[in-house]
Amino acid sequence: MTVLEQLKKESGVIRGRISISQKLELEAHGYVVLTIDRAPVFNKETLLHGIYQAGMFPAYFGFNWDALRDCLTDFSWLTAPKGIILVLQNSALLEARDNDSWLTLLEMMAEVSALRATQALKPLYLLV
Repeated sequence: MTVLEQLKKESGVIRGRISISQKLELEAHGYVVLTIDRAPVFNKETLLHGIYQAGMFPAYFGFNWDALRDCLTDFSWLTAPKGIILVLQNSALLEARDNDSWLTLLEMMAEVSALRATQALKPLYLLV
């Protein structure tokens, strides 16, 4: 099943890999694809920094879980006709080195995805 097919059936967290051609296909279909791991993500600090950079968060971002939830719920600074996909290709490193942050991220993504749906906002996905 392709990532595009998964987006139509699932919400929140999607497991899989994405190639450059798949990223281009998703962007052609109106999704904004943001790659988190420009540098290794292995703990809460590197995760929050990676998402801040990838998501082009405002300068007032507080680098804590509440600030992350607020920005993931908002994303008003991005134009995403179909939705936003955060890609964390090397999630196993975070899962192995800081499992608490990994689990918090998964829980938050499920919560934010559901909240965005109730507020009629474009969907948000985490591809790991």
